[in-house]
Amino acid sequence: MIDEKQLADSRDENPVEDEAGFLPPRQKHTWRTVVAVVAVILTIVAASFGVVSWKTAQNYKRDIYDTAYNTCVAQSNKAPMHEQELQTALQSAQQAADRLGASDVADPNTLNDLQDAINDAQAIKSTPDCEASMSSDALFQTAKLIDLSIENSHNATKALEYSTKAAIASQKELQALQR
Repeated sequence: MIDEKQLADSRDENPVEDEAGFLPPRQKHTWRTVVAVVAVILTIVAASFGVVSWKTAQNYKRDIYDTAYNTCVAQSNKAPMHEQELQTALQSAQQAADRLGASDVADPNTLNDLQDAINDAQAIKSTPDCEASMSSDALFQTAKLIDLSIENSHNATKALEYSTKAAIASQKELQALQR
């Protein structure tokens, strides 16, 4: 037979709603604890996601900046070689222009072309600098400007070399005609 203690224990293990549909107070407390634990876990997960997202965004910005700076510096390192080639060609062209007069060449237009090439080469601006304090966009823009400056130096060097050779060839042509 069942004694009163076993009957009371069975009621605690299997609570029954009262006439109003409420669970006993002990059952309500357990449900609130479960809801609170789930809410805390969701809050921790959301906070962790926020921190991870923020760190990822910071790393992305740093990676973009590093790429921009390295690109700018790489372009900047190429510039001195092209500037030196331009200066060498400019000196050679200037010496040829100083040495030759209109009466020394078969075609005086070659001297005009040589002087135009010299003027164009002298008008080329120096390459901008990459500074660590610049923004990523400014560094990318500076890299593009350096690339354009390198291209201009290269083109001006070729124009100087061509014009110098043309003027010297015109001088040799005149000398051959005078023989």
